[in-house]
Amino acid sequence: MEEEKNSEMEIGLRDFGAVFVHCWWIMLLAAVVVGVALYLFLNATHKDEYTAEASIYVMRSTGDGEGDGTTSQDISIATYLVRDAPELILSHQVLDRVIIQQNRILSYEQLREMITITNEENTRILYLSVTAADPVEAASLVTSLANVTCDFMNNDMYDGQKLFKVVDQNVVPDQPSNPISMLKILLVAFACAIVVYAVYLVMFLMDDKINTPEDVERYLGLNLLGQIPNKKDTGRGKRYYAQYSSGQ
Repeated sequence: MEEEKNSEMEIGLRDFGAVFVHCWWIMLLAAVVVGVALYLFLNATHKDEYTAEASIYVMRSTGDGEGDGTTSQDISIATYLVRDAPELILSHQVLDRVIIQQNRILSYEQLREMITITNEENTRILYLSVTAADPVEAASLVTSLANVTCDFMNNDMYDGQKLFKVVDQNVVPDQPSNPISMLKILLVAFACAIVVYAVYLVMFLMDDKINTPEDVERYLGLNLLGQIPNKKDTGRGKRYYAQYSSGQ
């Protein structure tokens, strides 16, 4: 019983390998064609975007130093400021000032879509990023955003208290933030090759005809005594044989 199972397993694996050997070049061709076509399409339609960043530090008090009278209440207030700041930064009060300061033809909604604000856990640093088609524009906008934010928070919201301070700004990015991913192209090409193999495998599994001499022994259990070749099948790569018919 064990030998029979092993025999069936070997035959199954051999069939899978035979299908691969039969269609590997088609799989390769399909992968290359799809990969090249996808790359050319993305290269023609892709638009580079650049992301510039700035960071703002939220201090515990005006001095924020050792021995300056900082209390636990100051720390608690600073923590709440970090949580509330993203919503305030994205308000009309801040973004409209940025648009006016930069003299840009942008709507509030457009500028808001370009902005991302993050804060690492257990820190009081806000990271601002602006994504634009031009790297200089992205750096200019994020710098203005950081400065306007600190001015608005310190003077308008907290009556002149210097609680927000710009740390990094005005760094022009030199590389696009959305490059064409060659890995994704390779994965799509590989998936295309797998689809081609699956099609040939299904065709093989659905084929119930006797195609080769080995199929006679395998499926009918008969010993093959000889073959009658078709005189038209003269190529060395021919796999199938047919009986001599009239007119040949």
